[in-house]
Formats: sequence, C-alpha cells, structure tokens
Amino acid sequence: LAFSSALLVKTMRTLVTTDPGFRASSVSTFQVTAPQARYPTSGAIDGYFDRVTAAISALPGVVGVATSTDMPYTGNMTSDVFTMRERGDLGPNNPQVRVSVVSDSFWDVMGASVVAGRAFAPTDLPTAPRVVIINTAAADKYYPGED
Repeated sequence: LAFSSALLVKTMRTLVTTDPGFRASSVSTFQVTAPQARYPTSGAIDGYFDRVTAAISALPGVVGVATSTDMPYTGNMTSDVFTMRERGDLGPNNPQVRVSVVSDSFWDVMGASVVAGRAFAPTDLPTAPRVVIINTAAADKYYPGED
C-alpha cells in the first residue's frame, strides 16, 4: 500500500510538472455529439459542428474555438494503422498510431506549435489532398532525418 501510494504521488507530481506541449490553463473543454438520427451524413454533421463552433465563438470572453475528436490525456483516442507510400503496404506490420481529427484552429487555441512543416489550413477540405500532422516521436521513428 505504501509503495502504491508513493508511486501515485510521484506520477501526479510528474504530470503536474511536465510541460504537455500545449496550453493547459485558460482552456475549457466539453463533449458535444451530433445525434445520428438528426444528422445522418458527414455533411450534416459538419454543418452541425460549424453552427456549434459559430455559436460558441460569439459568446462573450471566448477568444478561440477548436474542435477535436479527442482531447490529450483523456485516454479516448482512436487507433488506426497507416501505410507509408514509399514503403508500401506491410499488412499486419503496418504501424499503428493514435489518431485525432482536429479543426484548423486547434493548434492556435491549444497554444501548441508545429515544429516542422505546417499546421492545417482552412483550404484543407475533403476535396483537397489529404494533410496529416504527426508528433515528433512518430517523425523520429518513421521518418528519421526527414522534414
């Protein structure tokens, strides 16, 4: 029991003192779900979230609004596999990564910086070429020495 308690205290201290890489203060989060019966298509869901974002943006004191399928440190992130075009499909050996879909304003609202490359832009629409942002750990592992 003493060991478990000490480990818990050490873990909490580490969580509190570690820079998460984004602004953790002055940010409010909450979950919003579009009811499938009322919003059956991806276009209808996009419109719903556009209206929710606009309504929240209009509230007094709100500086910025962003959307994300998951928030950091919630443990609710979705995993998926990806194939690297230059290496081809490796079947069951394809890397598995955690995936979040975020709005183009996410990086500014969360105070996170893009180390290399670029952040999402309003022009990154479903009809445009797909854009992906990966973290430094994934870049170092799968694309060492590349931008």
